[in-house]
Amino acid sequence: MLVDVLAPGYFEKGHIEGAINVPLADLETRADELKKDVPIVVYCYNYICGASTQAAERLAKLGFKDVSDYKGGFHEWKEAGLPVAGSAAGPAAPAGVPGTEGAASGGCCPSKAKPGCASESFDPPAPQP
Repeated sequence: MLVDVLAPGYFEKGHIEGAINVPLADLETRADELKKDVPIVVYCYNYICGASTQAAERLAKLGFKDVSDYKGGFHEWKEAGLPVAGSAAGPAAPAGVPGTEGAASGGCCPSKAKPGCASESFDPPAPQP
């Protein structure tokens, strides 16, 4: 299952084909829409965006066992020429997208991500016996 964790407006403008939209701000309240028995890949816009890492961590805490964080996000996917969908799935980021502005809404990525935060892998905690 492929999950875009950006705000709905960004999802509508462009997302990876086949993805569903569960914004980071709504993740806990909408987690029941996701299946715990299938692999889940979360993503946001790009490496600068930290929303997908936060989403992966939250899902792991909610009991999801197989969660991956696609750090390259929509931008990397699109640049690779892979299938995208949306009304304006062009190469440029919509105004206010990750690494620029929009963090106040809680639906976008932080505008000032910590250096290196997006380049680290997310490893869900090991199951407790």
